[in-house]
Amino acid sequence: MKAEILAVFLGIIILVYLGGRSFSTPLKWVFTVLIRAALGAGAIALINSAGQWVHFSLPMNPYTVLFAGFLGLPGIATLILLNLL
Repeated sequence: MKAEILAVFLGIIILVYLGGRSFSTPLKWVFTVLIRAALGAGAIALINSAGQWVHFSLPMNPYTVLFAGFLGLPGIATLILLNLL
């Protein structure tokens, strides 16, 4: 095998490795947002199902879902207090 061919193969392997790393970071962020949104939607769905007995519900939209997902219990408490105002 010639040295030039080996250098080209090595260069391609390095470019694929660096390219894969540059795509993995944004994908991790996207998956984190999706998981937190799913958790927020689940929490709001639980509150809405339990709130049926007292005629209370939180709106299920992307803003409230992400707010509840990223802030957790303090975010859910804030949404409940804002809804009661």
